[in-house]
Amino acid sequence: MTEKIAYLGPRGTFCEQAAQQYRGQNDWQLLPLPSIRQVFEAVMTGEAARGIVPIENSYEGAVNQTLDLLTGDHDLQIAGEIIIPVRQNLLIHPRATGEKIDCIWSHGQALAQCQEYLHRNYPEVPVREVHSTAEAARMVATSGETWAAIATQAAAENYGLKVLAADIQDQLNNSTRFVVLSRKEADCQSGGKTSLLIYVVDRPGALYEVLREFYIRGINLCKIESRPARTRIGEYLFFIDIEGNRQEEHISEVLTALTNVTATVRVLGSYPT
Repeated sequence: MTEKIAYLGPRGTFCEQAAQQYRGQNDWQLLPLPSIRQVFEAVMTGEAARGIVPIENSYEGAVNQTLDLLTGDHDLQIAGEIIIPVRQNLLIHPRATGEKIDCIWSHGQALAQCQEYLHRNYPEVPVREVHSTAEAARMVATSGETWAAIATQAAAENYGLKVLAADIQDQLNNSTRFVVLSRKEADCQSGGKTSLLIYVVDRPGALYEVLREFYIRGINLCKIESRPARTRIGEYLFFIDIEGNRQEEHISEVLTALTNVTATVRVLGSYPT
């Protein structure tokens, strides 16, 4: 039976590009879903063998919903990552001239990534959020209004829209990191990256004690991100990405040491980069 890869849809999004890149030449079926939570649930229930969701953007930072779902009851592994360069475009209906635009639609992160462009070129035009850049493109394609969408080149092709302006993102090196969700650990015995979820007790020096364990073993931290523990004010969970695989001796050693200085340590996955 053909395996499925669930991803945050609809078609024409950067998440679809990530799913296509991960699929490569494999005969896997892509399954677009309308929310990050539904991607998690599709993998949990076995509807999909893998799930692709965004976790951070180099310009806008972490995708908090993905982080929060990783802390919940979804006992899934991160089995890989894909980094996609972000290229945003201003799209209009093929019959429109672009001289008059009454509203610009897009996903909230895409609007934030293009805020300087919008301020310079369309300061008086209202902007509105929808749940994906591809949905914004669909709305422009099917509406009779003089609207525009900020979306991908793929969305323009899928919905028959015209690119009024290309590469309008404020940072030319903007990129989004996506992670691969799986019920199984990745087949990665050395190298790569390991993602951890750590619950630090609220006391003086607690975070220092955690970071010290990495420092004395020469382990490089690729990322550290905090989220509220949702227990009480002042208690936080930390997402930490480190270089190396949990099977390697120095990584195994630090994981053991962390159990003595934290309330909880959970390995979210070791995977190739």
